[in-house]
Amino acid sequence: MLLRDRYRRLKIRLLSWEYWPLWLANLPVVIIYLFYAIRSRSWMFFANANPAIPTGGLFGESKAQINRLLPEELIAPSFLVDPRVHHLGDLERWMSERALDYPIVCKPDVGERGRNVRIIGSASELEDYLLRTKEHFLLQEYIRADKEYSVLAYVMPQGRTAAITSICYKIPLQIIGDGQSSMEELIRDHPRSFLQLERLKTKWGAYFDDIPLSDQVIILEQKGNHCLGAHFTDANHLINDKLTAFFVDILSKMDGVYIGRFDLKCPNEEDFVQARQIRVVEFNGVGGEPAHMYDHKYNFLDMISIMKNHWKLIYTIARIQRQAGHQAPSILDGIRAFIAYRKKLNL
Repeated sequence: MLLRDRYRRLKIRLLSWEYWPLWLANLPVVIIYLFYAIRSRSWMFFANANPAIPTGGLFGESKAQINRLLPEELIAPSFLVDPRVHHLGDLERWMSERALDYPIVCKPDVGERGRNVRIIGSASELEDYLLRTKEHFLLQEYIRADKEYSVLAYVMPQGRTAAITSICYKIPLQIIGDGQSSMEELIRDHPRSFLQLERLKTKWGAYFDDIPLSDQVIILEQKGNHCLGAHFTDANHLINDKLTAFFVDILSKMDGVYIGRFDLKCPNEEDFVQARQIRVVEFNGVGGEPAHMYDHKYNFLDMISIMKNHWKLIYTIARIQRQAGHQAPSILDGIRAFIAYRKKLNL
């Protein structure tokens, strides 16, 4: 069984680029970046695309600082926690003042790809997270909404053009019962959940022998992160004038920000396409990928084409900014920022 599982994992990863190691999948992106860096004569040209965010939001940016750039009524309320200073009482007082209850979200102020993000269900869990964490983190309202999307949009400097270039609908890692198979069998049956099997044993192992009812949906992982098994699907067909105007208007109000991805929640698809009841969970700058490319209908060459267009857009915005007199950070500034970023990740 163990040997067979290893072979199957290897086969799944080899046949689908979305499961490849990050460094391997991103090799073409590095080449694309180098092309535009040489063309712009600046290793840090991308920072000019979002001068209000350090490194343009490629790495090392503070989520708390970015949240201050977003309209307050759209962003989920959050509190920047310093574990060396704040205590459980401070956090629960903040929650009480905003009429918030558990569950609540905790996530590092600087981080990526779901690192150390937790959905906290009780005061004891929150205290445990606080005691174990050494870095600054955000305590954020948990948005109760059924639909989760990522929207990538841009506005050219001086408002020349603006558009949405990507919409991704995120389906959390889940299984659907057939009334006959055990929970473990259902998890093993699908490649996406099978690759998460060892991690899921820790959380769901006590229920592996249970047989879910026919058509019963069990959410195995609530967080919509690709690395945690969420299924990213292409939802570009939902792009319309109302959505475009909505996100372009937000970007236009974010001084010094011209491109980025909004990770958000919404009650249903109808509200989303009508730009109603949208709550932004997080905003990512130039590091925010066009997440629709992770749909299984796109192969590796499709991904390269999508990322080439994405970086061309970043380059174009940065070039306009440079022509207007904005200077990108030096390579030394970039190296210092990257070293500081890596130190925070290794805390």
